[in-house]
Amino acid sequence: MKKVIAIVLTLVLVVALNGCSNKALTYYGNLGYDLSGAGYESIEFNVYHSNTDDHTWELLKTFSCSTEKEHFADVRLEGAENCITITSENNRVEKTENTVSYYTEDMDTYKFTIDGFSGWIGSFQNFEVKDTDEEQFFRLYPISNDEGGTFFQEIKIDQPYDEEEENLDNILITIRLQ
Repeated sequence: MKKVIAIVLTLVLVVALNGCSNKALTYYGNLGYDLSGAGYESIEFNVYHSNTDDHTWELLKTFSCSTEKEHFADVRLEGAENCITITSENNRVEKTENTVSYYTEDMDTYKFTIDGFSGWIGSFQNFEVKDTDEEQFFRLYPISNDEGGTFFQEIKIDQPYDEEEENLDNILITIRLQ
C-alpha cells in the first residue's frame, strides 16, 4: 500500500511540475515580454521568410535581447514600397505619481526587399508563447498587396509553406528563451 501511495504522489508531482513549466507567458501590448523573473538570461527572436524556390522557411536574421528587470523585448515590422524593416526593441515603462511614460530603444534592424510590395502590412497572427526553452512561433505576417493576405493552418518550420504563392512572401518570427 505504501508503494502505491508513493507512486501516486510521484505521478502527481511530475504532472504538477510539467504543468507549471509550460505555462503561457504574458505579452504586454506594444511592449513585449518581461522575462526578468523567469530565470532566462536572454531572448532570441529568429526571423524567417517563405518565398524561396522550395517554399520552406529560410532564416533571415536572429535578434538577441536581454531580460533586464522591468524591460520588455519585442520585434516590430514596418513596411515600405518593395521593402520591410524588422526591428528588435527594448521597451520600458516609467511610472510616477501622475504620469506613465513609455520608452522604446531600437536594438537591431534588418531590411528585406520584397519586389512588388506596396508597403502596407495589413494583418498578423500572434501565437501563445510558453515558459520553455524550445523554439516557438511568436508572430506570422502574410506579406501581400491584398487586404491582410492569406493565413494557412499548417505551419511547420521544416515543411513548405504557401506553395501556391498566394502572398508575395510570409514573415515568421519565432522566439527562444535561453
